[in-house]
Amino acid sequence: MKRDEIVNHYYGLWHVRHVLGTGDYTYLDLIEFAHSVSDLHALAILVSNYDGQVCNGGHEGYFGNGYADRGGGAFTDHPGTHLHDLMLATLQYHGLTEHPVYHVMSLFSVSPESDCEDCSGTGQFTEVDDDGDYYEEMCYACGGSGVTDHPSLSFNADAADALYYSLRDAWLVYFDASLKWSTVRALPERIS
Repeated sequence: MKRDEIVNHYYGLWHVRHVLGTGDYTYLDLIEFAHSVSDLHALAILVSNYDGQVCNGGHEGYFGNGYADRGGGAFTDHPGTHLHDLMLATLQYHGLTEHPVYHVMSLFSVSPESDCEDCSGTGQFTEVDDDGDYYEEMCYACGGSGVTDHPSLSFNADAADALYYSLRDAWLVYFDASLKWSTVRALPERIS
């Protein structure tokens, strides 16, 4: 059994559950179910989604789409790194920390606050009155503090992206060859 077969099987089960309308089933639910069957099943999904998201939108996209945290989709706040931490811990448990990509993955971190985008972190705006005179106005988005409680990446994502792209092909070969996919537990027939 190969990594792609595992991932496709679980996504197939997830899709059937949605088509049948048997309840709301999140990405986190999918990972937790896969982990209950085999930690390698969950790891296959996590690594595949990390790879796909980083290749599609960089670490910013991986974070923004919720794959590092608990899922939930794009354009919503994802304050943590729950699933990313699970991926790193499972890689470590299986001794897959020697490849440089593990180091790139380990750089991933999130800050609970970020500079306010409305005022560029200054806490104020420069406005012009009717007479053409400039004056300072407090930023209402951040209350003048210059920061918001929206989580943000706290590492150099662009550098991590470039490094991941340069190592990606060798990483996936290493990852797939390092695990004995043929000895992984059988795939479940349905989501319980």
